[in-house]
Amino acid sequence: MDIKYWMISFTTEGYKDITLSSKQRSSNTGPKDFKAQYSLDGTNWVDIAPVTVANNFTTGVLTDVALPSACNNQYDVYVRWIMTSNTSVNNSTVSGTGASNIDDIYVKGVAFLSSDKEILAFDIPNQVSSTINSTNATVDVVMPYGADVTNLTPTITVSAGASINPTSGTAQDFSSAVQYIVTAADATTKTWTVNVTTEAASTEAEILTFDIPGQLNSTINSSAATVDVVMPMGTDLTNLIPTITISANATINPQSGVAQNFNSAVQYTVTAQDGTTNKVWTVNVTTQLNNQADILTFDIPNQVSSTINTTDTTVTVVMPYGTDVTALVPTITISQGASISPLSGVAQDFSNPVQYTVTAENGTDQKVWTVTVTLDAPVYTSIVEWTFPNNPDDSIADGGITANLDKILTTTATGSLSFTYAGASTYCARSNGWDAGTDNKYWRVDFTTVGYKEIKFSSKQRSSSTGPRDFKVQYMINDDGNWLDLQGATATCADNWTAGVINDYILPSACDQQILVSLRWIMTSDTAVGGTIVASTGSSRIDDIIVKGIEDPLSVQPINVEPIVVYPNPTTEWLYIRSTDKISDVTIISLDGKIIPVIRNNDAIDVHSLTTGMYILNISTLSKNYKINFVKH
Repeated sequence: MDIKYWMISFTTEGYKDITLSSKQRSSNTGPKDFKAQYSLDGTNWVDIAPVTVANNFTTGVLTDVALPSACNNQYDVYVRWIMTSNTSVNNSTVSGTGASNIDDIYVKGVAFLSSDKEILAFDIPNQVSSTINSTNATVDVVMPYGADVTNLTPTITVSAGASINPTSGTAQDFSSAVQYIVTAADATTKTWTVNVTTEAASTEAEILTFDIPGQLNSTINSSAATVDVVMPMGTDLTNLIPTITISANATINPQSGVAQNFNSAVQYTVTAQDGTTNKVWTVNVTTQLNNQADILTFDIPNQVSSTINTTDTTVTVVMPYGTDVTALVPTITISQGASISPLSGVAQDFSNPVQYTVTAENGTDQKVWTVTVTLDAPVYTSIVEWTFPNNPDDSIADGGITANLDKILTTTATGSLSFTYAGASTYCARSNGWDAGTDNKYWRVDFTTVGYKEIKFSSKQRSSSTGPRDFKVQYMINDDGNWLDLQGATATCADNWTAGVINDYILPSACDQQILVSLRWIMTSDTAVGGTIVASTGSSRIDDIIVKGIEDPLSVQPINVEPIVVYPNPTTEWLYIRSTDKISDVTIISLDGKIIPVIRNNDAIDVHSLTTGMYILNISTLSKNYKINFVKH
């Protein structure tokens, strides 16, 4: 009740005497009592008539029920038939299955002619204002000062369906009042009087805007009749051209767009439209000193990166790995007009952060910048590796630099060497015959490290239960027969690939830039993995021998190895030797160890046929042998 209803909405614009008709019917368990209501806003409702419904379309009928006059000529009208009780047609309570039907809803009205005869808008080009007074039937138009009112053409808007005489768009002489007659749609009329006047001459003598190209700001003070302009630091004030806007119809002297020397105040006189009101303005132009104290760029030769953080006032520079940071010379750019201490171009020790103080041009603002120099992570290159990816495989290196691709893995074990057994990842090298092997049975690899430094190696070992358990790794330089222990490089093997592992062991610097480096994994006891004595059938496997280094191209400066001088280096065709000792023999050795025939003419060596690359010059004198690296271009 009071919440369930039928509803319609419609417009009655142009119509009056609105009537409503409808027919309703409900099932026996449907609602019996309704009332019809109307609303003009969909919220506030007014009763029209009660409706009692039966199980037919003859009882609940409304026939041409008149709606109130308030419904005439409305944009929106709402009508609803709302339940007034929960009583059903059979006088019980309305059930959820009870139905209500509605049909033949008719809304009728009588068309009417409007009596509106208003002037809604009255516009003359360039008018200052137009005021319409419906009560007095007047229109007052104000035109600009000095306008000719004898031939003005108004555009006029009147009520819908109405007409006007004289017509809109017809020129009139408004030297005196002009009457217009508006005739409504119902033929009634209204006479309007239109008066046109001109506004008085303006007395305003204001500077509205004052702009100089590139200015930072311009402040206009009408009370003090001043203009203050701030230009960027360093601006030449002797020949600036301002653009000036002033009050409507006023004039200014000097004129806008004329260059002025603003090293001192300049006066401008603005004359108002009335020709008699003057206002003298004083314009002051100054320059601003820079308050910025930033580091804009910070560059060190060969740097990897330079990151400037203006929020934290920090500079972080990354240099290549191995750079000596104790005497780096930065080039620094800073904010315009600012100064910095220490100065740009002065060497600094960046072992620890260095602070720079930047003072802005204004001499007041300062920032202390902290510069930190770090080294880039080293980039390791695989020099040589034995990973045994194939089945069957062999003892030849599986990867690395060209000079090491023919290097082989050897062993002093007396058993058979095989490459078909499972390795840590793919396959491996395996041998038995390790009995009585303490200090004499080992795995061995040889390789060159020329062009590389900071050498490190990794390896994985595994032994059967009767195979050798204990190994240590030793190194030797240039096959000089002097094997040296690598401190801590030991492997205690088990029958798996996780126990006897050495990861990235860094070799001594003596292994850097060497023609030949040898590593061997040598037994340190005859104890087997199972705790017994190593048997002849016991096996040892080795896999993933990987040797890495950081590229370190040898110096290509002229070589002066006293008492030998070799020049030029690099060279393209001839290499010359100057020696205080008598030279007995000269040979050239490639980085892979091959001896290349030498064409020698006294102290000159013909190298034009050599391919581009690095070589070793082996010079023998009566007292000493010299090995000198040189580059052939």
